[in-house]
Amino acid sequence: MRVPSARLFSRYIQFIILFLFGVLAGMSAFLLLLGNELDTLHLKTRKLENQNVLYAERITELEEAERNMIQKQKNVVKDIVVHLSAPNEFVKADLDKRLMADLFFLKGKPLDYVAGFHEGIIRMITERTYAIEAKGYKIQVTTLVVTPTVHIYLTAHEEKG
Repeated sequence: MRVPSARLFSRYIQFIILFLFGVLAGMSAFLLLLGNELDTLHLKTRKLENQNVLYAERITELEEAERNMIQKQKNVVKDIVVHLSAPNEFVKADLDKRLMADLFFLKGKPLDYVAGFHEGIIRMITERTYAIEAKGYKIQVTTLVVTPTVHIYLTAHEEKG
C-alpha cells in the first residue's frame, strides 16, 4: 500500500481552509447586506404576533358582548303577526295594512311592557272603526299572545248603522 505524499496532503488542507474562509466571507457578506433586514423582519413578526394576541382577545370580548346582546334582545318584541278573519280578502288586506301601522310602536318594546299594557292594546284596537269601501268595520280581539313575536288574533265585523 502506498502512502500519499505530504505535499498532496497539504494541498487538500489548503483547499479545505480556503473553502472555510470562503464560507466565512460569504456569511459575513450576507450578514452585512441582509442582516438589518432580517432583524427588521423578526421585529415585525413579533409585533404582528402581539397584535394577533390582542385581536384574539378583542374577538372573544366581542363574541361575549354579542351573546349578551342576543340575550337582551330575546326580551323585546321583534315582530308582530296579525291573524285576521274578515268578510272578504280585500277587506282583510286593507285591515292588515292599517293594523300593522297602528301596532308598529310595539316593535322593540320590552316583553314586560307589552304584557302589562295588553288591556290598553286590546282597547285601542276595539275602540277604532276602520272605514273600508264606504263601510265601517269594528275589530274584536280574540287572543293576544306576547312573545318576541306578538300574535294577535282578530275578527272583523261590519258595523251596522
